[in-house]
Amino acid sequence: MQTKTTATWVERAKAIATISFPAIWPFLNFLDINRDENYSLLRLGLYGVVTLLAAILGFLIFRIVFGKTLSWNRAGAIVAVSIISFFSYSITYSLAHELWQGYYLKSWAAFAVIMFLLAWYLSRAPLFQNLVFVLGVVLIVVPTARYLTYQVQDLMAAEKNTAEQIEAISVKNSGGLPGVYHIILDEYGRADVLQKIYGFDNSIFLQQLADRGFYVADKAMSNYWVTAASIPSVLDMSYMFQGVSAPQDNEKARVIYNGGGRVFEFFQKAGYYTALMRYHGADCASGSPDYCFSRSNIIFGELESNLIRLTPFYSLIDVLFFGDFSLIPKYYELWDVRDFLAGLKTQKPVFAHIHMLIPHTPHRFTRTCEPINPAQQKTNEDLYKGYIEQVECANIGTLELIDTILDRDSDAIIVLQSDHGPKIGVEWQDWRADNTWEQSFSILNAWRIPPGLDCRKELHPELTSVNTFRIVTGCVSGTSPDLLPNRWFNGAPKNKNYIEIFKR
Repeated sequence: MQTKTTATWVERAKAIATISFPAIWPFLNFLDINRDENYSLLRLGLYGVVTLLAAILGFLIFRIVFGKTLSWNRAGAIVAVSIISFFSYSITYSLAHELWQGYYLKSWAAFAVIMFLLAWYLSRAPLFQNLVFVLGVVLIVVPTARYLTYQVQDLMAAEKNTAEQIEAISVKNSGGLPGVYHIILDEYGRADVLQKIYGFDNSIFLQQLADRGFYVADKAMSNYWVTAASIPSVLDMSYMFQGVSAPQDNEKARVIYNGGGRVFEFFQKAGYYTALMRYHGADCASGSPDYCFSRSNIIFGELESNLIRLTPFYSLIDVLFFGDFSLIPKYYELWDVRDFLAGLKTQKPVFAHIHMLIPHTPHRFTRTCEPINPAQQKTNEDLYKGYIEQVECANIGTLELIDTILDRDSDAIIVLQSDHGPKIGVEWQDWRADNTWEQSFSILNAWRIPPGLDCRKELHPELTSVNTFRIVTGCVSGTSPDLLPNRWFNGAPKNKNYIEIFKR
């Protein structure tokens, strides 16, 4: 009797483990894939625990309903396959988009039903039950091992970076220091590209910038075509990513994103009040700015939105609300920056690094900045139209922000630029394809340097973003900047390989 009871509890434990592994898998896999994003581990863990408890509850209900016909292990195998199907929605969504540009829920439902019926039939065999158990183990072991390996490499890289002395740039100006405001509008294209590819004339906005003392580099380009490489390189004043990115490069980028690195160190040593304002916030506790937009203040952010995209709830909510509701994360916007700066009280000169998502997707506003639901933007034509509306809204918000800055500091240095150009419909695999190079690297790059600063002579039409803070720190310190030659790299964060395509 005791042996039979023990065997029963072993069977039940194995069944619970069989459904627990795939319930935990999407969160471990998400953490591994997005390891550079600094998402809250506490939140992600909480969502994982809730999902695990829901899976166990669902399994027990399933057992109650079918207990007379299904053993514990068979029921566990069926539920485990169903959980994997549930969290595979992004895969069926992509396939449906490629094949039909629609039918997302129907495609997933057909896939889920087929998987359920196959699991029901095949789970009669103990071999299948064991295979599902082993699959669950693999699903959690692989991302966990990759993530832990990455973390160990990061710790080693962090120790190396700490041990190295960061070159300090001494401030030689004895007079008053100008405020410095670095504003990045994500994916904002250069005027000639907007005209040629999108049919949009942006000359009125550029003239409004000129009226406020800006110089617009009309042939400006970024050096990378992805944010994850472009912004860290700008704030490190170097071509940080060349070839296969090393762990120390990724660790340095993480530090930079949270308000560390050479540029922030320069301004802090110079006695500036430093502020970090990124559209999805930052890990303020790990950085050193005087102020930053905190990611923890966003209740429904990119973490929550991206997790829901793994499930059919992503499209189901749109169906239930007839397209009037969309799971768009909360972002900090230009007017949040404007309001903060308008109320800022400090006697120190201000350095603010401001990175706003607009006009990048998701397209959240009309041309007059009224909130909209972007869920129905499915085709490139929709995205082209939505993108231009975001540009027009960005123009309004940017001018308001610039005027706020000038009201508090009429002698401020203001750099307004993008991290890369618009990439709607471009061929990611081949930068030589039509419009890919032109769209991806051509950026807005406008500078306001007060009269009397010698660094104005460094401005020219073909500015690239990597030299931004070499020029700015030269302005502040009164020294001649050591500019880097122009180079361009093709690559993406997922493959961690950045190939040089041009040098000039």
